[in-house]
Amino acid sequence: MGTLSISEWRSTFSYSPQSHTRLDWNIPQIDVSIITNDRPHPFTRLLGSLSNGRFYSDQLHLRINLEQSSDEATMHLTRNFQWIRGSMFVHHRVIHGGLLPAVVESWYLNSNHSYGLLLEDDVELSPLFYTWIKMTILRYRWVIFSSIMDPFIMNQLRRRMQHVATTFRCQPVSTKAYRTSFRRPKTV
Repeated sequence: MGTLSISEWRSTFSYSPQSHTRLDWNIPQIDVSIITNDRPHPFTRLLGSLSNGRFYSDQLHLRINLEQSSDEATMHLTRNFQWIRGSMFVHHRVIHGGLLPAVVESWYLNSNHSYGLLLEDDVELSPLFYTWIKMTILRYRWVIFSSIMDPFIMNQLRRRMQHVATTFRCQPVSTKAYRTSFRRPKTV
């Protein structure tokens, strides 16, 4: 498994006074929110891969959203899971709402520097998932008219967006990183 030291991570940024890139390492706060229902085996893999992530001494707040119809095995896993990287909150829905309300209610921002990573229970994360998210936020957050899904960035990755019928780009539903400035007006 590859590792990336903090000095290697920081050296990937080319900082110059003329560039728009800011290297405010401590500013972005990334919260992880998991939506789960009744799939304990994939949920176990997700929790294991989340625990094995490289977080560079950052604190991540974890929110686990259990559907009303969650089975006993999933609830047992949630009760016994120890999250040492920050605070953990478990939300158990009283009324079954389905996927759309679960997504909408899964994450609430706390500031203009708050970011949410929304995960469904059927994904497994790389140990460097946090590194990628943090580097992407630091590199593209303050660049004017930039988005992770911009065609320019996609071309740099040698991938093309398929079936784009709109000017807006979107990520897959199962994993999504939300940016606060689109959801909340800037404060003075």
